[in-house]
Order: sequence, then C-alpha cells, then structure tokens
Amino acid sequence: MLDDFRVGGEAYRDALDLAGIGPSPLEQFTILPLIPIKIGDFSFSFTNPSLFMMLTLGLVLLLLSFMMKGGGGEVSAKCLAILGRAYS
Repeated sequence: MLDDFRVGGEAYRDALDLAGIGPSPLEQFTILPLIPIKIGDFSFSFTNPSLFMMLTLGLVLLLLSFMMKGGGGEVSAKCLAILGRAYS
C-alpha cells in the first residue's frame, strides 16, 4: 500500500525490520487461535476476538449483578435513570 505513494527504499525496509512491524497495517487485526480445536475439517478454536467477547460479557453481567443487588432482581430507579441518560 505504501508502495502506491512511492515510499520505499532500503532505509524504509531497515526501519520496518528494526521496529519489528510489517508493512501492512491490517496485521493488527490478525485472528490468532489461542486454544486450537479441530474436529475433522472444522475449526472450533478459541481466538482472541472470542476472548474479548467473553470479557465484555463478563463485565456486563457483573455490572448487572451489582445494579440488581439488594433489590430482589429489580433494577433500581437510579440505575434506570443512569442507563436512560447513557442511551440518549
């Protein structure tokens, strides 16, 4: 991609090698299998996006449990007001 802008040369390539980065900015979005699971031709691996989805779900459930604590499963009016303001 940077070659389209005529960026290149030996110094450019040396700088990339020293920095330890590749020329493609899309490498940061690489999906890495953390726990590889293969059954036949199918891959059911636990990947880095799966990890962040599980962390997000855990944080949301933890937040909901704190909001409903002591109310018998009911969300307090104060919490609903905060959520209403966050939504709008």
